[in-house]
Amino acid sequence: MKKVIGSFMMFLLLVCGCSAQKETTPDKKESTKAEVKEEVKEKNEEVKPEEKTESNRIRLKVGNQEIYATLLDNPTADSLKAMLPVTMTFEDFNNTEKIAYPKTPFTLEGTKKGATPAEGDILVYAPWGNLSIFYHEYNYTDDLLAIGHIDEGLDILTSQTEDFKVTIELSE
Repeated sequence: MKKVIGSFMMFLLLVCGCSAQKETTPDKKESTKAEVKEEVKEKNEEVKPEEKTESNRIRLKVGNQEIYATLLDNPTADSLKAMLPVTMTFEDFNNTEKIAYPKTPFTLEGTKKGATPAEGDILVYAPWGNLSIFYHEYNYTDDLLAIGHIDEGLDILTSQTEDFKVTIELSE
């Protein structure tokens, strides 16, 4: 019986050792992707359900097409809501995000600084004061303030190849 248990234990150690070796030597690119996805997941988990309310739902109109998003409950998002309805001209930046500059500056005080943008995130880049809608993931930046997320229609933004006008309004 001792030999059977001993053989079984050796088998387990061998299997666990091989598994551990695989996990400690992953491809660097895959490891970085996993870290980014984990950061995005953690950031999204920080958004409590009570921060997403119907009064925070907005509509972005590009021509006759509509995009829907939900704003977070923070002072910077509130300053965008105070501008509504507003029309802004967006342009592509770095093949990663669409950006626009509002006429009225955003309130930056009282909103957590720093974000790792995920696809569809709406943020404000504090140094330039611009609104950013990311259509690709990006690295963590201390100067970004998260204010919302595109719920549906991101493909409408990504299909724009030239500068384009967007009317943002509260959704009914």
